[in-house]
Amino acid sequence: SVGITVLGLVLLRVLWRAANRPPNLPEAYQPWERTLSHAAHWLLYLMMFAMPLTGWLMNSASTNKATGQPYPVDLFHVLPWFNLPFFSGMDIAARKGWHEFFGAGHSFGGWILLGLLGLHVAGALKHQFLDKEKEFQRMWF
Repeated sequence: SVGITVLGLVLLRVLWRAANRPPNLPEAYQPWERTLSHAAHWLLYLMMFAMPLTGWLMNSASTNKATGQPYPVDLFHVLPWFNLPFFSGMDIAARKGWHEFFGAGHSFGGWILLGLLGLHVAGALKHQFLDKEKEFQRMWF
């Protein structure tokens, strides 16, 4: 439920970003800081898509031992949601392999996302407090 909601919010964020240009980076930033900033932002967007998708793929490849079917998804126990159909014709062993593959990717991606988030926060704090740039003000509306 949380992952599908995040995926929807990220899609809205990308649409917002496409329609609203962010403020320019301050001229005082070094070239390496600009490059790192842009790379970190693109990687954050990539991971914000990758995490819900790998979770959705992982769930879609899961198998309920009693029924042989994937576990159903109900968004917050209210709205029925569908599993991705890629795995529907596979046997249980193949589905288990894919479930483990996407589960590992989901776990590894979580660590990457946390690392990127830490870099993002560290960069903002550095620019705000060490460089005396108005970084927090630039990030708001």
